[in-house]
Amino acid sequence: MGARIRKLRREQGLTQARLGGTRLSESYVSLIESGRRTPPPDVLAYLAQKLGSTVEVLRGDADGPDAAQAELLIRRGEWESRSGQVGRAIAHLEEGVDLASRLGLPVLLSRARVSLAHALEADGRLRDAAQAWEEVLAHGEGDPRNTPWAAATVGLSRCCREMGDLERAIEVGEAFWQYPSQISSGPEDRVLVGATLLGAYLEIGDQARCRDLAEELVALAETAETPKATGAAYWNAAIAAEAEGRVADALRLAERAQAELAQTEDVRNRARLQTALAGLHLRMKPPDVQEALRLLHAAEPVLQQFASPVDVCYCRTELARAHLRVQEFDRAIEIASATIEDLNRSGEARIETARTLMVRALALSAIEARDEASADAFEAAILLEHLGAGRQAASIWTELAELYVELGDSEKAIEAFRRATTILGAKRTPGHEDSDGARPVPKRSAEAG
Repeated sequence: MGARIRKLRREQGLTQARLGGTRLSESYVSLIESGRRTPPPDVLAYLAQKLGSTVEVLRGDADGPDAAQAELLIRRGEWESRSGQVGRAIAHLEEGVDLASRLGLPVLLSRARVSLAHALEADGRLRDAAQAWEEVLAHGEGDPRNTPWAAATVGLSRCCREMGDLERAIEVGEAFWQYPSQISSGPEDRVLVGATLLGAYLEIGDQARCRDLAEELVALAETAETPKATGAAYWNAAIAAEAEGRVADALRLAERAQAELAQTEDVRNRARLQTALAGLHLRMKPPDVQEALRLLHAAEPVLQQFASPVDVCYCRTELARAHLRVQEFDRAIEIASATIEDLNRSGEARIETARTLMVRALALSAIEARDEASADAFEAAILLEHLGAGRQAASIWTELAELYVELGDSEKAIEAFRRATTILGAKRTPGHEDSDGARPVPKRSAEAG
């Protein structure tokens, strides 16, 4: 009985003093848990009520569900999620959430919700995952001590960004970033949230905010003194440098981030960083395509096992871009087309869909299939503009204008240039972005697990 009481108390994050409250002393609770005192019926009923359980469960007389069953369901779901059995994981975690909620076990309930959100994201169900993260944050207002604020903030911001809800992605990230004292966050948590926030700002083209955040992240990482935080900070400093066109600086910073993350067990983010490094090698002048291909081929199987479908598609989009660089246009079109099919299957990762459409458009244009290329580019530009990803939309409108020029459609070319300049608020000229496959899109930021 004492062991069951101790286990339930710890699962709920209670000290012996808090469990005893004003009725039982801390030393008396300790004696009960050690088996040196047997509580009378009235005390046992009090403890059961405080633990959200029943007298039968504490005595071990009940055959019904208890905290051990809830924990078993959650552990099983977490293991299945790590081993790639996402469908089974979701079913067991949903059952674990329900059971932990009915038993009133806040620590287990929070853990189950977080694991469920991760599993839903791994299954490509971004909208359901975002809803699960929203529930974690909503319940955190009533139970702040048992809420993983940083993980939930990063997860929700990441899902919203991928779905194209950039306003919500920034809102939730800023809520954490601006008021960390209310959440009792440490430097590492702030770095991971700031990294995700930087990625959302980069999507809307706010380079000034990205630069400021990148500087703050590096300074914070030095106080955190952990490889995960330092790696995330340098990764995002690389993203900010790339956005400003300083590709060599970005590559140097990303390689430093890689050295830091190599000291961690975060295999997902290590593989995602490999994809980002590959993209930087493709943007160098001249591009190092072979190194990019090596990184991408090494990252893809890891991402397939440990990351989300969107992460895998991002890697494959970069792979298509690498083939485009070496003028293997048919192969680039093949990879991009398969990736677009996978993205359309869920219909939720709209920003990544737009990026991949633009890669295919460039490859189609290279083989003189300009009508198909302009159709892809138009769809990508409209999608990004609708989602508020202004910098990327303007770049694609410029690319599309150049395609219309080649097709001899001056009216559409002028309209495309007009939309690009309207978005940026300043005139741009043809050829502003590389048109040989260099991507007018940002890298993914480092994120919590």
